[in-house]
Amino acid sequence: DLAIRGPGAMLGTRQSCVPDFRVANILRDQALLHEARDVAMALLEGDPDLSAPESQGLRDALAARWAGRLGLARVG
Repeated sequence: DLAIRGPGAMLGTRQSCVPDFRVANILRDQALLHEARDVAMALLEGDPDLSAPESQGLRDALAARWAGRLGLARVG
């Protein structure tokens, strides 16, 4: 089903619960996606709230990328 219909979208009207990756292909790039997840988890273990000075760029990028959608989550 995933190979035929695609991964869908986390937010929107398409098949839900699987993120829509702009760069990676969930079927082709599984090893890369697992590695990226492991790196992200390691970063969050060391700096869970991204408050370290070296996390400023990532913190800003996440805020810019998700600002509108995270604002909707705060409504309820």
